[in-house]
Amino acid sequence: MTPAEAFASKGKNPNNGLSVHDWYALGCVFFPQTILIGDKPIIGLRQISVLDMASFYTMHFKLIPCEPTTATADDVIGLLKETFDRCQKPRCGVVVGPSVWYSSQELLFDEDTAPRCQNFENWGIEFAPMTQRHKDEILTWCKTQGVRCLFNADQVS
Repeated sequence: MTPAEAFASKGKNPNNGLSVHDWYALGCVFFPQTILIGDKPIIGLRQISVLDMASFYTMHFKLIPCEPTTATADDVIGLLKETFDRCQKPRCGVVVGPSVWYSSQELLFDEDTAPRCQNFENWGIEFAPMTQRHKDEILTWCKTQGVRCLFNADQVS
């Protein structure tokens, strides 16, 4: 069964015990290509995605031209608003994965994100982690939507 078929079935994943629409996860990938926005060259393109954690279906994503940096609260909240409008709110909550909020150095040392970030040093990419203010904005917004927000998938129950 493909992720799209699993998502459409609205069923339960026997491997993790989650049902479709229980929890959504956000992840981020950075591409170092140089692109032009008007006449201004921007080095980088961030893809931020929302996946259903039961089916592993990518429900929505955005490509954001930007210099190498972590995502902002506006990036995350904007994507979640669009996802909730298109696919409905999750029953339980959202997990903002470390690829969204870690620093470039933390991404290199995390066993899950390191394989996708190995070239950061070669490309000279360095950025700080998401600020606590941005995390707090995301938490507050999720609370207003009636959904939990976690920054650690190990806390999903």
